[in-house]
Amino acid sequence: NIKVKESVIRLAKENFIFDRFHNDPNIPDEIASNIKQQWIKNYFIGERGDKCFVILENEILAKGFLLTVIRQNEVVIDLIAVDKKFRKKGIATKLIEGMISYYKNDYSTYTVGTQVLNVASINLYQKCNFNITEYGLVWHYFNDELK
Repeated sequence: NIKVKESVIRLAKENFIFDRFHNDPNIPDEIASNIKQQWIKNYFIGERGDKCFVILENEILAKGFLLTVIRQNEVVIDLIAVDKKFRKKGIATKLIEGMISYYKNDYSTYTVGTQVLNVASINLYQKCNFNITEYGLVWHYFNDELK
């Protein structure tokens, strides 16, 4: 459905604030938002991700979505977002529970990454029985010649 697709793409562009791109002072918010938008667009053109779970309102408005990638023998939550209007209503939890239910017969390992400052996400993943197994740093390199 084209309206659902457009709704998911809009949600990806407009609802991230704590991700590594938005938190990088060298990346303007508009570019960070465009990265998230392109990330989900790539799913729709078959270039990223394996499955996109969506919770809708009125069958066309995306309240939230969860994109997965299968890596080796595990399911990775590649991208998850809930529209600002629908936060604190259990949408993200339902997305994660639905994803696990969908994959439970084929996979037993689920992985997700988030930023240490994203307390809401950390609380969500802990509530959904994820455990911290490692910490890592992501570095961005900026080619001054391209600026």
